[in-house]
Amino acid sequence: MNWKEIRVSGRLAPAVAAALLGAAATGAFASGAAVSKPKSRHPLHRKTSPRKGHHPFRRNHKRIGSLDCYSKGIGRQELTICLAPGPPGPIGPTGPRGFVGLRGPRGAPGPRGPSGLTGPTGPTGPTGPTGPAGTARAYAYVENGHFVGKGFVSVEPGSLKGVYCLTAESGLEPVETAPAVTPVVGAATTPATRLPVAVVVAHHPNCPASTEGEKRVLEVATYFANLSTTGVTSEPTDELAFTVLVP
Repeated sequence: MNWKEIRVSGRLAPAVAAALLGAAATGAFASGAAVSKPKSRHPLHRKTSPRKGHHPFRRNHKRIGSLDCYSKGIGRQELTICLAPGPPGPIGPTGPRGFVGLRGPRGAPGPRGPSGLTGPTGPTGPTGPTGPAGTARAYAYVENGHFVGKGFVSVEPGSLKGVYCLTAESGLEPVETAPAVTPVVGAATTPATRLPVAVVVAHHPNCPASTEGEKRVLEVATYFANLSTTGVTSEPTDELAFTVLVP
């Protein structure tokens, strides 16, 4: 048997070494197959049995390069056997796939993405139904003493400049409601410091005396508010048009 090279796997090396050393101890191999050295005869060198669970050769194991070497005393000689590791075995088959792990916690929201492109304009929708008639009982557009509208029968100038007296139809009493008057901007040329104003005058004191106490009469006064560094002054005018609405 060639003692120069014996190749075994790393895990089997201690067992093979034990078998070879046991065989050498019984004289199964020729002498000279191992390197030996004199064994000490010191009286403290006594034979002891291995501890439980302890391999008898591991304490005499040493590694020389890639060789695993084991020693055992035989009589007055010490036998050392070195085993070279064998080539690696083939790769085993892939094991079964493990279980799916638990679902992790929800991550933080990511940054907001860029705005998308503007979509095309959709088709024009159908025309909606006509709405119900308004609730205004009377309305009029007045300019230069003339009017157009509904619910009024006449417009007369008052006793002062810029005053108009509107008479409503029978059964309609504007003074008992909250009529609204608005000047028409653009009916007269006005600079930024000359503001058009139209207001309702309570109890129509500047209308004809025959209309005194008449609840159908509505007095409207028109003027310009002139702005200056010294304050505001009013300027009555007959040039201003206005609209009036009786709810």
